[in-house]
Amino acid sequence: MKTRYYPIDFLKAISILVIIVLHYLSYSLSDKFLFNLWNWLHFVVTAFVFAAGYLFADQVNAKKFSNPLGYLKKKVVKVDIAVLLFSCFKVCLNISCSVLVFWYWFAKNI
Repeated sequence: MKTRYYPIDFLKAISILVIIVLHYLSYSLSDKFLFNLWNWLHFVVTAFVFAAGYLFADQVNAKKFSNPLGYLKKKVVKVDIAVLLFSCFKVCLNISCSVLVFWYWFAKNI
């Protein structure tokens, strides 16, 4: 059974919520108070990375992974495939939109 570290889980949950608030605040940086709040709340990104690294190191030390480098390689390959597929989709979508805009402009100016 998996051991839960509730303080670390709490830190990760709070960090995720504050990161969502940071993204929301980025739309109103013209206000000085909100800009300062946005600027000071960036430490939660470091806290989240620290918590995730701590849990990963704890799993490696508990020998839950026979080969930590193999585990990381498998995860990186999985993420790379997802990013590559999304990038191909985005490029195709951008090309399609550009062609449609061009044909609309061309048909309008004939």
